Amino acid sequence: MNVEYIKEVISKRKKINSFFELDTEDIEKIWFASNRFFDISKQRKFTIYKTHFLKFISILEIEYMKQAGNYFTSQKMIRMENGPVPSKMKDFIDYFFLEQLSSNNEISPFKISNKTNGKKQLEWNEEFETFKIFSSEFELNLIEWCTNKIFELNNSKKLSDFTHKYKSWINAVDGKEMNLLDEIDDKERRFDMEIIYG
Repeated sequence: MNVEYIKEVISKRKKINSFFELDTEDIEKIWFASNRFFDISKQRKFTIYKTHFLKFISILEIEYMKQAGNYFTSQKMIRMENGPVPSKMKDFIDYFFLEQLSSNNEISPFKISNKTNGKKQLEWNEEFETFKIFSSEFELNLIEWCTNKIFELNNSKKLSDFTHKYKSWINAVDGKEMNLLDEIDDKERRFDMEIIYG
């Protein structure tokens, strides 16, 4: 795919991307992973609620640290009673998305509908393009693994129980940022990461 075309598309979502306070490559990795998650879910006729999606992002970030010994995107994860929460993504879905996108011309990644049970159902907006170029083969496989984990566990209780087993959640204080480096078993690797990220 043409690099100039990719740059042009990304330049048209500056307001959305800047909300996350991540490097362009990182937020684009999140959009690609999200699109993949929604695409596979649609193929399997699996309805995605906000909880499913936030758990997917959480598991992806934590498993990447466990398996690769590095950050997928360095997105902050907050310890909440029902498990880890990617705080910026939650805020984006709950507030920014609803308030800000209606006032500008940027295309939203999601279509959100409130269901009668009070849950937010999410669908991917097909007009929001994502790019595989930002993801490695390892990342593609991990995205698929995390997606399958959501299908396998399916409901909020099972997903919470699964995420409660992560060391970074166990060691954190409620309402505070989790230290994903707690997932690294290799002491030398953890030491190196602490030197790099402080």
